[in-house]
Amino acid sequence: MRSAAQIREHAHAVEQVREYMRRHRLSLADLTEMGGEDLRSTNPKRRRKALHVEKCWALMARLHVRHVDLESAFGREGDATEQCPRKLLKTLKICLLRFSHLHPMKSMT
Repeated sequence: MRSAAQIREHAHAVEQVREYMRRHRLSLADLTEMGGEDLRSTNPKRRRKALHVEKCWALMARLHVRHVDLESAFGREGDATEQCPRKLLKTLKICLLRFSHLHPMKSMT
């Protein structure tokens, strides 16, 4: 059985990995789908992403974070880090338009 301090420490490690993934726009699928052949790709963006995936796996190993831990952490919060900000903004605009007839918005001017 793990103590509360160990659980807190592990949660902090998971959060560090998630922050790295958010900063470099990595998804859970990237971690499993990208491999060594992508490091030799002629596409520089793909090469850079593969390098970040490799560094992410190294960080996970150093912090003792398993892929399953990340899956459960992303599952709890709905994986908002994978959404592009423009896509999220577009979704919000659609929702506002869809429900604007219920409570008409007053003019901001």
